[in-house]
Amino acid sequence: MAKDLEKTLIKKLELEKSYSKTNLRYLKAGRPIIRTDVTSPKKKRQKIDEMILGLHKKECSSVLKKMGRYENYTEYFDFIKKSDYKNGYIFLKIKFFLVPREFMINVKIDRMKEVKDYPFVFNTGFLDGLKGILKVEEFNNRCLFHFTMDWEGEHTGLSNFILENFMYTIAKYGIRKMLLITGHGRAF
Repeated sequence: MAKDLEKTLIKKLELEKSYSKTNLRYLKAGRPIIRTDVTSPKKKRQKIDEMILGLHKKECSSVLKKMGRYENYTEYFDFIKKSDYKNGYIFLKIKFFLVPREFMINVKIDRMKEVKDYPFVFNTGFLDGLKGILKVEEFNNRCLFHFTMDWEGEHTGLSNFILENFMYTIAKYGIRKMLLITGHGRAF
């Protein structure tokens, strides 16, 4: 079984062009891998490509009970000032210390309840049109999650460096908090 887990993790890392022995070791130890790239493919445009891959120490049913409670995100994350979920949409107000402004985000996503793929899209606000998918898989009584998202649009007004660090930091901070509240413990 351990060999199958290693093969699965290697394939996922290779798919995301993030394979290294260190990343494999981190994943097996329960540390998530985060990759964020922000580029400017054209003048006055920006492109974001982000990936998070992690292996939770608990079964998915346990993890998804908390992760799927979108309206409770203000209790879980101090950078989320408002959270609500209605008719398949999450409404969030985010204020993160790296950027001195609030962001309103409207995300279309099903409530996470079971092992499956959860496509999502940002419908308004900051990064309008951002698309992604959260794949949740059960593997050897552990929850394997694979989050990818990408966006291309008008320049946000933030430099690529600032936007990349903002996106990476919020992903790292968010996944760290989610792992703690779902019983995984400290991951990094």
